[in-house]
Amino acid sequence: MSSDDGGAPAVGAGSARRDAVVLAGAVVLAVVGTLAVAAFPVDTGTPAMLMVARRFLPVWVPYVLAACWVLRRARPRPTLGSLRVGGREVVAAVGIVMVCRTLESVLARALPGPWSSAGTPPLVLTAEQTVAVVVGFVGLLLVSPVLSAVVFQGLLQRRLARLLPAPRWFAAVLAPALLYALLQIVVRRTVVAPTPSDLVLSGVVYTTFGVLCGSLVALTGRVGGAVLAYLVFSLSAVVVLGWW
Repeated sequence: MSSDDGGAPAVGAGSARRDAVVLAGAVVLAVVGTLAVAAFPVDTGTPAMLMVARRFLPVWVPYVLAACWVLRRARPRPTLGSLRVGGREVVAAVGIVMVCRTLESVLARALPGPWSSAGTPPLVLTAEQTVAVVVGFVGLLLVSPVLSAVVFQGLLQRRLARLLPAPRWFAAVLAPALLYALLQIVVRRTVVAPTPSDLVLSGVVYTTFGVLCGSLVALTGRVGGAVLAYLVFSLSAVVVLGWW
């Protein structure tokens, strides 16, 4: 990995180890929090905004706290340079999404069913439900992708690259990708009851996506391309697959 990462801070081995533990701990807390919230069922009378909070806050809170802690201690201070996106990164980000969605389609045809379904939302929404849907879509299409890219590829991957032995490039890319896939599988389980085929498909696709995004960050030294890939990936899930 390049040491010139477009404004990302240089990190010593001791600080990198501490940061990696904090970031990995945040992912574990996100998994535990998501499962804990899902253990308490809700009924049809549950406020719509509470439903949105149940879905996102168990992940967002540990992510934000861990990222703020790591960035606050970074020396020199990180800049917005690592979020810069060039033309090649735009092409790469779109290509990553196309590869992963194609892989998903191939696996969906190759793996045996049945497949789970999240169902369809009601066509007539109250004012409160409408606001909740808007907030939920902002969270799904903007906040969650940005946080995921920054935590997994922007922070955790770079810390692991300084700690793991050779070939550290691949190991540092693979570990965050596996953690990301694990979290996405757990989150999906709170929405639908996944079948074995669902679990295999999700694990392969999300891990592949994480590896490709991590490789892009490793090659460019900037996290902006990965952020864009996450945004397009989430948008494609809503537009093409209708996931919510």
